[in-house]
Amino acid sequence: MGRPLEFNKQDALEKAMQVFWKQGYEATSMQDLEQAMQLRRASIYGAFGNKRDLFLQVLDLYYQNIEEMKQGFVSAPTPLQGVLQYLKYVIDESVSDMQGYCCLTINTLVEMSSRDRELVEKANELFLAMIAVFHEALVKAQQQGEIDAQHDPQQLAQFIMTVVSGMRVMAQSHPGRRVLEGVYQTVERVLLSPPSSIN
Repeated sequence: MGRPLEFNKQDALEKAMQVFWKQGYEATSMQDLEQAMQLRRASIYGAFGNKRDLFLQVLDLYYQNIEEMKQGFVSAPTPLQGVLQYLKYVIDESVSDMQGYCCLTINTLVEMSSRDRELVEKANELFLAMIAVFHEALVKAQQQGEIDAQHDPQQLAQFIMTVVSGMRVMAQSHPGRRVLEGVYQTVERVLLSPPSSIN
């Protein structure tokens, strides 16, 4: 019978996620992970496998962020307000992030696009899951009359996901809150206007 783990696996994965998030997959060394997770290399291998195995588990953990995002939409006063509140959250997070982190999903898709098909597919699943959350909220918003019936909820969901991704990338250059809020206002106008009125 093996020795029981003497550390919290969830906490260790969260610490690893912060390192991968900040540095990217390739630039993160096992020494970086040892220091961040406060574990010896043998313990990391024993609990999580090699660096790639660990990263796959980090991506699984990142999925919980999407579930939290979905719950935030559910608890919002209305579906549309849930979407808009999330965009404001992205702005707040981007402005307060002085280290210039980008979205882990975006980082993985860009960095590993030609290197590791499985990691890219995993990241793409997360990306599509986020679009699905937006789509579900937008369909409900349309059903409740918050969004014009002529809009295509799937196209709007993809549009918003593209905006969120763009804001997170843009935030790395620290453009300031005013710039990001200008993007938010444009999205809000699109959502509140019928398609025929959008130039």
